[in-house]
Amino acid sequence: MEVLDEIDGTAFPWEQIVRNAVHDLRTPLCSISFTLEVMRMSPADPQAQSQLRLMLNEKVKEMDLLLETLVIDPASFASKSGSRTNDL
Repeated sequence: MEVLDEIDGTAFPWEQIVRNAVHDLRTPLCSISFTLEVMRMSPADPQAQSQLRLMLNEKVKEMDLLLETLVIDPASFASKSGSRTNDL
């Protein structure tokens, strides 16, 4: 793994950070895509549409938290440890 930069004397593996961040953002993005497809298949059910909109909102919030984490603590994306949004 190539180290591209140093911050505060610590080497940052930017390539791994970007790879992990992209992976973590694709997970909620896939859920959003799937939910939109389900919404298109059941447009006549207002209760289901409401629940699906809530799910979409939660996934958007999840992505927002991931992006905020990436800005605040990019090093947290250097390892493949589970959810990074719990730390905010």
